[in-house]
Amino acid sequence: MNYLTTIFRDRYANSSRGVKAAEWLKDEITSAATAANRSDVSVRFVKTGDNYMQPSVVVKIGLSNEPGVVIGGHFDTLLSYPNDPKPGADDNGSGTITVLNIAETLIASNLSFKKPIYIVFYSAEEEGLIGSGFVVQDFLAQNIPVDAVLQLDMTGFSAQNDQTIYFIQDHVNKPLTQYLGRLLTHYVKKPIGTTQCGYACSDHASWDDAGIAAAFPFEASFGNDDPYIHTSNDTMEKLSIDHMTDFVKLGLAFGIEVAEPLRADSK
Repeated sequence: MNYLTTIFRDRYANSSRGVKAAEWLKDEITSAATAANRSDVSVRFVKTGDNYMQPSVVVKIGLSNEPGVVIGGHFDTLLSYPNDPKPGADDNGSGTITVLNIAETLIASNLSFKKPIYIVFYSAEEEGLIGSGFVVQDFLAQNIPVDAVLQLDMTGFSAQNDQTIYFIQDHVNKPLTQYLGRLLTHYVKKPIGTTQCGYACSDHASWDDAGIAAAFPFEASFGNDDPYIHTSNDTMEKLSIDHMTDFVKLGLAFGIEVAEPLRADSK
């Protein structure tokens, strides 16, 4: 998180800083796979059309071509100005680091799964879900099947130390959202809330528009979330590491349960 919010003034999708942030994420995954001696982890960039320099980063854990599981969040920010940096600690540094921690834990676990797990860091969400639109197009063009998508966008702000995880109710798949709620109750043991964006507020909507089941747990009730996003005050000290950790736990439970771990003798 320190690297994302202090090395880069912003992670704007049409800037060299945005590109370097993508390269850093790719390097982090590559290093984790090398350290775990895993040959079943691949990382690639997905170009964000012709108008944005920053690519999305797509990781595949496993070699299976079964319908897979997607866990992702965007890593771009708005454009900063000389006296107005956009560190984007919560939006969406918190989701980015949550997704990265999930990926690194899965890779280090040395578990294998019946279904592949795709970890996606989306570019250009702040520009209108542009990056996730191109990622979904890429998956469809390559006939990469997906069973379920988990969106992690803003996981760090805990209003009045509220430990509730709120599930967005629009542009999502209701049965998948209910399933995530059961996972939360069983594994994370934190309160469940519901809330609505009222519009296509994050990258889950790109998958939902394509008819692919998506769910979106969120840090707070909509309207009671982090008031500092999109400003120079969106910084780390306003975030709860404990709250972010609960999202990591939920993401791991989701990935492992849906992807179905294989026994060592069935790999």
